[in-house]
Amino acid sequence: PLYNWSNKFTKVGSGKTAVICNQLTRREVYPALKSHTCYATTGAPIGIGFSLKGKPMGSTVRTSGTREIKVSIQAPSRIRLLELIKNGIPILREYCESRNEEFSYIDERTRDSDSYYLKVVLKDMETAWSSPIFVERKT
Repeated sequence: PLYNWSNKFTKVGSGKTAVICNQLTRREVYPALKSHTCYATTGAPIGIGFSLKGKPMGSTVRTSGTREIKVSIQAPSRIRLLELIKNGIPILREYCESRNEEFSYIDERTRDSDSYYLKVVLKDMETAWSSPIFVERKT
């Protein structure tokens, strides 16, 4: 078969890192990577907005009570599945048909420390994973 570098090892292409920053400069990109304000894709240009109590992915949030998680997705093709994962276990699984999704989720079952991340799977199996948000109970 005919291969190029982007599809030699997988059907969905090479992985990419998306970094959330104001400018594409070393001064902006490196701190965003260090603070985990970034996410991974299998190659597709999937846009992810993921926050908890207004703090972006990669954050550690100190809070008590319920937790509001906000998600926005912009995808180049139809989204098949969105999963919100808490402490390694899916707590929300949504099957979709659109290219753009936006929703909020309220988590009322909280512990002293939790972690959340988002997984997005498109119809063509391209996938993206957010950096986690870590939560510690405010004392």
